[in-house]
Amino acid sequence: MKKRLWQVFKVVFGLGLIAYLLYSIDLPEMWSEMKNGALIWLFPAAMSIALLLLFLAPLKLYPLLQRAGDFRFSDVYRASVIGLFFNNVLPSSVGGDAVKVLVLKRRSDVSWAALVTASLADRLIGLSILLLAALVYLLFKPMESNLHLFEDAAEGMSIELMWIIVLALLVFFVIFRKKIKAFLRQMFEAASQYDLRSLSLAVFFALIFQGLRIVSLYFYLRFYDYRMALPDLLFVISVVSVVSMIPISVGALGVRENVLTWSLALYGVPLSVSVGMALISRVVFVLLSLIGAIYYFQEGQLQKSKGDDSV
Repeated sequence: MKKRLWQVFKVVFGLGLIAYLLYSIDLPEMWSEMKNGALIWLFPAAMSIALLLLFLAPLKLYPLLQRAGDFRFSDVYRASVIGLFFNNVLPSSVGGDAVKVLVLKRRSDVSWAALVTASLADRLIGLSILLLAALVYLLFKPMESNLHLFEDAAEGMSIELMWIIVLALLVFFVIFRKKIKAFLRQMFEAASQYDLRSLSLAVFFALIFQGLRIVSLYFYLRFYDYRMALPDLLFVISVVSVVSMIPISVGALGVRENVLTWSLALYGVPLSVSVGMALISRVVFVLLSLIGAIYYFQEGQLQKSKGDDSV
């Protein structure tokens, strides 16, 4: 019962954040910006997202799973897209990472511990890259510019939104502080179990994955005829990704859109453009995630046929 209530809360919270964004802007202006966008840039933006979600996401996990057992890439791909479907489409209490592990376990004799370890190591690598990128950005950017970033953020957001974010973070850390500590400890323990080759390949593919995210954001901005420097785009991606990992909504619904909107606003991108871009990106994510539904139902039929054969 508690899990169901928590899941309902996350869905309502995410929708509330989306509603807040839409309330904060001029909707006709947002629609006008969308209609006048250069479609020639929207296609490569969507293709970049498709490539990183449907190919690079399983590819960066593959070397870690190869260390755990003799997996085929097709197995990792299937598990990855099914997890994507759960994360972005189904309001389920089961996360995408857990679903990936479950699908992989059904297709192998590898232990649960080894599969969970690979999934945690994949998360740790991505998180470390993003945190390091954000830190380097802030260190090399003049200190006055850093202060202006945070001052602009405080001025750009309304006091209501700032209180919502602060209170949500406080509640989250108070309730889940023990789980957060345990999760971080598990992640570092997971990374220590891999050899240099496996980790190097996983890091290499993760770097390409994050680089393609920057490219896709660049294309989205060009759709609206805006440009940003690559280091600034990297910082925005890092902030959005790290904050979106906080599980306070389903599939980071509302969280990702708000963080992206206000992060881009720091660099002079109008709210109507940022919100429109965030919503387009969400639609692309959902549509691509639906591919996982095909594999999900195939997986169900496979398990059903196995059950019938065993009768």
